Amino acid sequence: QQRVEILKALYRQADILILDEPTGVLTPAEADHLFRILKGLRDQGKTIILITHKLREIMEITDTVSVMRRGEMTATVQTAETSPPELAELMVGRKVLLQVEKAPATPGKTILEVENLRVIDSKGVERLRGIGIEIRAGEILGLAGVAGNGQSELLEVLGGYRKAKGKVRLNGEEIDLTGSKSDARTRRARGIAHVPEGRGTFTTLSVEENLQLGAAIFSAVARELELLSERRCQ
Repeated sequence: QQRVEILKALYRQADILILDEPTGVLTPAEADHLFRILKGLRDQGKTIILITHKLREIMEITDTVSVMRRGEMTATVQTAETSPPELAELMVGRKVLLQVEKAPATPGKTILEVENLRVIDSKGVERLRGIGIEIRAGEILGLAGVAGNGQSELLEVLGGYRKAKGKVRLNGEEIDLTGSKSDARTRRARGIAHVPEGRGTFTTLSVEENLQLGAAIFSAVARELELLSERRCQ
């Protein structure tokens, strides 16, 4: 689809291409292929504006980089004369540690077990095909994959928003996946919290009201974190 859009722009004799986060749903190999296309267009005399927050892409494809922070241009530099740490500092206004040293994890007992989990959507497409995972106390499990590869369906099943086949056990106790005996509310009662991927808006409210609501929620969360930090210090 991206290649088609680029071809459409070139067919209309566009000399400037503006690409906003074009690699958001691409794998690294697909992103590299896109970069080769862009370099070819650049060599043909086309001007390309690439909007991205990924430092690897900036260093890989750009000739010049301008950094924006809080609605202002903070710097414009030649890519060959800068580095990821310097760009990160320009982006956030302070030094950033791109590598964090941490002690090895010491996981405890198994908390969550998922076995042979299968989900078929309303169109008859199998979204989850025998998924199995195991998470222990004090452990962080990451799910890697581009959008549409089953991450959302897995989290919806665990959160109680979607029916499935298979087995899910929490602290050794099996959870009903048919929706008849267990749903999102009972999941929360068991200690499972689900933070959805979507930003979330209320269609019955105006844009201004949605923005105000988002700011109010952010302020409330920030205040709770401050209180938690104060309690820990005490």
